[in-house]
Amino acid sequence: MEIITQKEFTEACKQGRKEFSNCLIQFFDISDIKITDVIFKDCKMLFCTFRNSELKNVRFENCVLYWGSFYNGSAENLAFDKCTLELTIFETFRFSKTKMDRCSIRLCAIFNSNHASVDFSTSAQNRLLTDVSQITRADIESTINESMAV
Repeated sequence: MEIITQKEFTEACKQGRKEFSNCLIQFFDISDIKITDVIFKDCKMLFCTFRNSELKNVRFENCVLYWGSFYNGSAENLAFDKCTLELTIFETFRFSKTKMDRCSIRLCAIFNSNHASVDFSTSAQNRLLTDVSQITRADIESTINESMAV
């Protein structure tokens, strides 16, 4: 598995790299990046934050996104296929033509965003939150316990 640093990732995107396969991408905090016509295959994205980012024609295939954060950005033609999304949040994110196909979605949130425009119809959902009021004390306790067990 190729391990990619934040600097390597941002440079690769700027240089127009179109595919990331079998990569470990972790502990990123990236702002103001445009990712266009890129495919992520069999990648693990752990503890990554994208702020004010634009994703256009981006595809994730058989990837794991754990504790991901997408703030104040947009996505057009964004696709997740056979991915696992866990403890991932999209906050104030604009979606257009987004699909999560055959994914496992666990304790994820889409807040202050147009979540109704995302197609989840073929994905397994275990606690996809669309409003902060849906968070329960049990959700918080479960998340803390699972985080400490890792």
